[in-house]
Amino acid sequence: MMSKIYGEAMCYHSKIPFTIIRPHNIYGPRMGHAHVIPELFTKIQHSKKKILKVYSPYHKRTFCYIDDAINMIINLSKSKLSKNKTFNVGVDTNEIKIIDLAKLILFILKKKLTILPMKITQGSPYRRCPSMKKYKMIVGKIKFTSLKIGLRNTLEWYLKNNNKSKII
Repeated sequence: MMSKIYGEAMCYHSKIPFTIIRPHNIYGPRMGHAHVIPELFTKIQHSKKKILKVYSPYHKRTFCYIDDAINMIINLSKSKLSKNKTFNVGVDTNEIKIIDLAKLILFILKKKLTILPMKITQGSPYRRCPSMKKYKMIVGKIKFTSLKIGLRNTLEWYLKNNNKSKII
């Protein structure tokens, strides 16, 4: 966190043109393993007890598919109005509880597991939803990939690349 704060402060004091991007819950193929979506995929795929433990089940998040995030960053890079400003890149609608995300992933994977709500993960904020007001004022609205379609695309990639990835 501190490195981000210092990095942004350096940009503002550098007298060099910049645009700062703050990504929020970007997901998609090749996203690695240490995030809620690939963790749920992995737990579901490797469950032997027909139980899915879901931590911080009632915390809410919004998720932004990687293609949408890339388009947003390109739009910002093309806009002269983004010079020397900071922008969130993410989705500010369709918040979903982690437990409901788990149910959606189970549906997509066509798996039937019993969800066991677990304790809150220490340090996990109850809600993560970026403000997109500044982005919309400069660039306008963007059509987002639905979570269901984005999750399907992500899952398909991990299934196809199963030998190259530890996730599934």
